[in-house]
Amino acid sequence: MNDRQSQANEVGRVPSEEFKCWLKKVEEVQKIAEEMAHKVGGERKQCFTWFSDLGSRYSLGKKAVKKKALIDELLQEKLDNISLPMRTQVIKPLFNKDFKVYQSTKLALQKVMDALKNDGVHIIGLSGMGGVGKTTLAKEIKRQALEQNMFRKAIMVTISQNPNLDIIREKMAEQLGINIKQESISLEKLFSLIKPEGQVLIILDDVWRRLDLSEIGIPHDCCKIIMTSRSLEVCTSMGIKENIQLGFLSPEDSWELFKAYSEVVESSSELQCCVARDVASECKGLPLAIATVGRALRGKSFPEWEDALVQLRASVPDNISELKDVYMQLKLSYDHLSKEAQSCFLLCSLFPEDAVISVELLTCYAMGEGFLQCVNTLQETKNRVLSLVSKLKASCLLLEEGEEGKMVKMHDVVRDVAIYIGSNENHEGCLSKSYQNEPNWDKWETVKECKRLSVMNQSICTLPEKPPECSYVQTLLLQWNLELIKIPDKFFEKMTSLRGLDLRWTSISSLPASMSYLTNLQVILLDHCNLLVMVLGLFIFLISVLCNY
Repeated sequence: MNDRQSQANEVGRVPSEEFKCWLKKVEEVQKIAEEMAHKVGGERKQCFTWFSDLGSRYSLGKKAVKKKALIDELLQEKLDNISLPMRTQVIKPLFNKDFKVYQSTKLALQKVMDALKNDGVHIIGLSGMGGVGKTTLAKEIKRQALEQNMFRKAIMVTISQNPNLDIIREKMAEQLGINIKQESISLEKLFSLIKPEGQVLIILDDVWRRLDLSEIGIPHDCCKIIMTSRSLEVCTSMGIKENIQLGFLSPEDSWELFKAYSEVVESSSELQCCVARDVASECKGLPLAIATVGRALRGKSFPEWEDALVQLRASVPDNISELKDVYMQLKLSYDHLSKEAQSCFLLCSLFPEDAVISVELLTCYAMGEGFLQCVNTLQETKNRVLSLVSKLKASCLLLEEGEEGKMVKMHDVVRDVAIYIGSNENHEGCLSKSYQNEPNWDKWETVKECKRLSVMNQSICTLPEKPPECSYVQTLLLQWNLELIKIPDKFFEKMTSLRGLDLRWTSISSLPASMSYLTNLQVILLDHCNLLVMVLGLFIFLISVLCNY
């Protein structure tokens, strides 16, 4: 028996169910044998005379023989499996497998959980850019809320852009454990399903417009609601006071997440690890971009990594199919904007990467293009642009920078999406070239259908003598090319649609004769240096004319 126990308790093994049953039988027989021995011993102490109870002793002896035979049988019993290999212990994770604990997500999670514990808060808004991780966070909140017994039940339904209220009601009822038929559930029926459940957590994911919760059938007196949306404006329109925004990952957290998806290890070659870090950096802290790009490059060769980096820097997702999913996710936010907001959004992508954008300058460009409707004064124009910028910020397509209402920034991935959208939409283009050296002007035919063109801050020294074929261009930005001193006379001859021109921070001292072709020009921006030189040039010209008389 001891040999069998030793075998069952070997390191790395556990006793089998067969051995456990056998051992239980042995223990039962052993217990009976001990009781019999105790009884026999007691009788021996009480009496050693010829008058002892011979019948009782005979009976005990007979039972002992039977038990000995049973013990012998148990010891000889053949066991097929005494022990089995020990299974790896499964430790219940603190978070679900899709949820990564990083600083931004951890802070947002804690804020939501605190708000759920606050009896004065009934609806919580969770907003952020598309792909920032709102749905994943909401799932983790649901899991933790149930695990901590904060609610009797928690249900989560996706609303989407065109919600079908009947389907939403059916999904909610199903998650409440109600068997429903194909016909739609009435408002009263859904109320009756929710109220008996007591405190219920309801998560409405991916909300695009203001919802009337009573139309869905959600009672306020027995549940708490979390609503995720790309638009802070949607949350505030529903009177939600507890709005929590989910931000981007830090560079360190981005690298950790990227390593998890791409399976790049620190032990990789220094060159490959360096390229991998650059690729992760191009995702600019957006979890969806990090995950999709990392997954796409997993197991790829070093040249493929280098090629992916070039494409990311050039804002070309065509050869990285997974990256298109990221772009399409963000394009959904763009498609949901008004035409005016879309135009304002595309204007912002004309600025260089990481540039701080002046709202006042956007107003000038908007005035030039004339896409604002029903504005008659300069103040009305300023107010409209401020309103559009506010909507873009609420949709997480623009970021606040500096003093509120004066400066904004565009996330690099969002800017890439804006350039991609503009350069793929006929006559609505928003092409922004990023030259490292002076561009090859012979290739301007590639932008002949472009509506907006920016070559600001590109160290341009000269412009082509031959007029570029840009008959559709409405906005041309040439500023911050300090070495540009002259515009050729025929340069503007074919830019008959041009409405806005920015020549600030250049060394241009005079305007060409082809300016006469710009009959639609509404705005021209010059800095003090340009203006002073031009005024002096005009003054000298007038003096020379008078002297000839």
